Amino acid sequence: MAPTEIANCELWNHGPGMLYGETDGEEHKEQIITEIPEECTKEMRIADQKKLGNNVQNSLLVVEGEKTEKSIAMIINCNNFSSFRRLIRVTARVLKFTKILKRKCKSKELTTDDVKEAELLWIKEIQTSLKRDSRNESWRRQFALFR
Repeated sequence: MAPTEIANCELWNHGPGMLYGETDGEEHKEQIITEIPEECTKEMRIADQKKLGNNVQNSLLVVEGEKTEKSIAMIINCNNFSSFRRLIRVTARVLKFTKILKRKCKSKELTTDDVKEAELLWIKEIQTSLKRDSRNESWRRQFALFR
């Protein structure tokens, strides 16, 4: 429609007559759809499908998305540290800081438990990264691991 036609259009200026109780609404009542499209029945609840009496087949769609695993390597890049000792110390401080923020810990000094927790966290990270490595299966056979 051209802009000049819209300016002169009664429907555009005043809306449909059924909103004002005019007889136009009667025509719309007769246009009730008796058949529900297949796209709609797929998305209906099972109880509503049974009420309709349609023989609709139910299916389950399993979509495996990209899993985002939480890991310490996403927070701390181990390549930025010159020694394992510094990496563990920084990791322990980050863990301690998060505990303080969550109010699970009151003391600000690092303890041996904090350092052990950081070491264990990096060991677990390395183990999970080895599982994801494509060479893992050949290493298992070559070194006779996990027999």
